[in-house]
Amino acid sequence: MADHLERIAGVHVRSAATLGGHFGLAAAKPLPTDLGLLLAAAGCWLQLLTVDEHAQQPTAAAAAADAAPGTGVEEPWSVLRLAAAEQQLQGSAVSVQAIIAALRQAEASLASAGAAPGSFSSQTLQGTLLKALVPLISPTALPTATAIAAAAGNTVLPAPPHAAAAAVAPVHQPVEKDAVRLQASGEAQYAADVASRMRGRLLYLASVNSTEALASLQQLDASAALSLPGVTGIITAADIPGSNSVMGAPLLADGCVEYVGQPIAFIAAASQQVAERAAALVCVTCGPPPAGRRAVITLDDALAAGAFYEELAPLMQILGGGYDLPAQQHFYMETQVAVAEPQEDGCLRLTSATQSLDAVQQAVAGVLGLPFNKVAVVTKRLGGGFGGKASRSMPVAAAAALAATLFDAPVVYQLSRCDDFAQNGGRCAGRLRYDVGFEESGRLVAVKAEVLLRAGAYLDLASNDGAQLLAASDSAYDLSGLHVTVKFARCNLPPHTIVRGPGYLQGVMVLEQILEHVAAALGLDPAAVKAANFLPEVAGPTLDAAQQQQQQQPAPAQAAAATADAAAGSVAGAAAFADMGRLCLGSVSALSQHTHLQQQQQQQQQQQQQGGVRTILGRYISPESYTLPRVWAELLQGGPGTASYAEMLEGVQAHNRDHAWSKRGIAVTPVR
Repeated sequence: MADHLERIAGVHVRSAATLGGHFGLAAAKPLPTDLGLLLAAAGCWLQLLTVDEHAQQPTAAAAAADAAPGTGVEEPWSVLRLAAAEQQLQGSAVSVQAIIAALRQAEASLASAGAAPGSFSSQTLQGTLLKALVPLISPTALPTATAIAAAAGNTVLPAPPHAAAAAVAPVHQPVEKDAVRLQASGEAQYAADVASRMRGRLLYLASVNSTEALASLQQLDASAALSLPGVTGIITAADIPGSNSVMGAPLLADGCVEYVGQPIAFIAAASQQVAERAAALVCVTCGPPPAGRRAVITLDDALAAGAFYEELAPLMQILGGGYDLPAQQHFYMETQVAVAEPQEDGCLRLTSATQSLDAVQQAVAGVLGLPFNKVAVVTKRLGGGFGGKASRSMPVAAAAALAATLFDAPVVYQLSRCDDFAQNGGRCAGRLRYDVGFEESGRLVAVKAEVLLRAGAYLDLASNDGAQLLAASDSAYDLSGLHVTVKFARCNLPPHTIVRGPGYLQGVMVLEQILEHVAAALGLDPAAVKAANFLPEVAGPTLDAAQQQQQQQPAPAQAAAATADAAAGSVAGAAAFADMGRLCLGSVSALSQHTHLQQQQQQQQQQQQQGGVRTILGRYISPESYTLPRVWAELLQGGPGTASYAEMLEGVQAHNRDHAWSKRGIAVTPVR
């Protein structure tokens, strides 16, 4: 039973669950329970206690093979023991014929209990027996596919082409997801499942976390934790052989903590429960914040303290309200997890739930002071990522690798759901402030906007939000004057990272909020104001004065201009490593710069011949890709099989006129 309990859900679920809670929930709903079946096989009975009564209810009983489920007892669920199938298998060698005979006996028992052939119970039973017994059959005793087909009177068909082929799975038909059968059956192996094969020699990690947003570390007393049976040891910043830095943040706090939930130490123990219990026993004494500093939590705090990271340069500035952008937290099914196994010659094998294998390799090598070739990182699949495991998987993997190296044993480190939330910040919240000039038609003349993004105590990949926000700030609109700046507030919060479409959502929200505000001020339909600011449909874009002047420059000046353009366009890529100042543009040779310039000029000439439009930030959109005017017209006017914005707007307005307390809204937004 203990072995079976280890196979239920994930570590973070098992750490918080109890048998009483499991059976109480199953009895109240009622729900099927595999633990009830397990107790039934052992002939056990269960007493359920409530606050106001004491009732004895057998969750499982060793009933006769032909007894009806729940006979004589009012039970929240029913259990049937298949004694005839057990007798068929007992004392006989496991073979195809024996399994078939047992399945037939089981089907007969189910039928006598009222289960129809092909029912869910029947199919589940067949799958369970086959999964348990087929692996025990000798490979030489298994019939070949040809023999099976011949026995059935059929021929063996060739394997079908890949599911993505149009002939097999057209766009309008459902396509089975890759590996869905493995995932639905529970056979898919995730990072934490690797640890289940190492029982008996595996160590588990739990972190000792800060309870202060900003404070100095004065003392750490782990005596009570180390005296707990099953505890192997404690790891602090002083035990790190290499660099105590992962993505610019310390792996373990040293001298000062910067946010609630920041790891201060790791406890290694023989089980996850013991490790977490020991971590709670560690006594951390904190003092006042470092001199001249106070905790910064909100954007208002950051403005008052002037706590900002280095400002990002806007992608373009052309001379001459408010809105709060919400944050977003990851909620992947599998929390951050890594398994580290020491190998020969000082090497390490990391099984990590990560979206960035090379980054994990670099982080582990840096913390341990090892060359990259001594660290192997393996990722089979993720239980959800959405950007949350691009960088925040790195400290988890580094912690597991550090413990495995110090204790010379395989180590698994999986964050509980609470620790996952406490140590990972998700998408940056923000604040938009703007000034806008516009005409009575709703046409924007000039926009000046400032976006404040709330980052964590360490920048991490939050810089992507700013860089991509700038790149998306022109959206699908034709603006003659646009000035957007982004600032990152350095708050005493966990590091923030990328979430699906980093920065793009915030960038779209900038102009959408401004256009909605202008429409409200003028009393116009927001859809009409947006359409008035769309990029124009032109046959062929012409070079503006600045581009013509650039073409007339001598080659060295052209190369310098191309280098500057590359620097502006590389902000997003450089931000991926949270280090804006390490763009090695000087290493690009003059020849390669000149070649790049020639390619750029040829591309512009081709685009000029093809036609299309170009945004204010220089993004080219080909004629076949610029579908916005056509799609917008279809949405507004409607047609066969197409929603009509105009009709839906009339319905919303009618509802709002007739209902004083219930209001509806409708919006249509272009997407580039």
